[in-house]
Amino acid sequence: MTITFASQSISLDGFSAGPQISDRNPMGVGGERLHDWMFATPTGSAVGVDADLKRRELERTGAVVIGRTMYEVGLPIWKDTPYPRPTVVLTNRPEEPVTMPGGTFTFASTAKAAHEQALTAAGDRDVLVLGGATTIQAFLAAGLVDELTLQLVPLLLGGGTRLFADLPTDLSAKLTVTSVTPSAAVTHLHYRVARR
Repeated sequence: MTITFASQSISLDGFSAGPQISDRNPMGVGGERLHDWMFATPTGSAVGVDADLKRRELERTGAVVIGRTMYEVGLPIWKDTPYPRPTVVLTNRPEEPVTMPGGTFTFASTAKAAHEQALTAAGDRDVLVLGGATTIQAFLAAGLVDELTLQLVPLLLGGGTRLFADLPTDLSAKLTVTSVTPSAAVTHLHYRVARR
């Protein structure tokens, strides 16, 4: 059975990006430090438990969902899909598919439509909702997330984009901790989400 899981690095004060996201600061001012754990070595890769968890995340992923800002700011950096998988962009400005070496970007205007496209593309693998915060919030609000993985980074950003800032007030999702895996750089928190 295909699982839909969201994964995001966040600071201790709840931010998934720093303030003033721009082409110059794609993760906002100071926000790039949220991903230092993934690039811990001089060759730019994670180590130990962090590398193992990242590898397992990639292996289980058949399709990725991202938001429009992540697409527009990230594409010039990645020069491809964020993972070598088909990627759906949740946006209010859909466009024709864009084919890259690692996969194709397709576009959808609702969380439900993006989810359906991603499920079809994922085959027998899982769907990864990678972000940003608005996209993850839309998927949680629509009851489309089965699992939530947070990489809790020992960092205080003091401002930026809060991962859970704009959830509906009537959202009542029950999360069950399935694992907590610490490393020297980050604490990996895994939750099962009870759908409404």
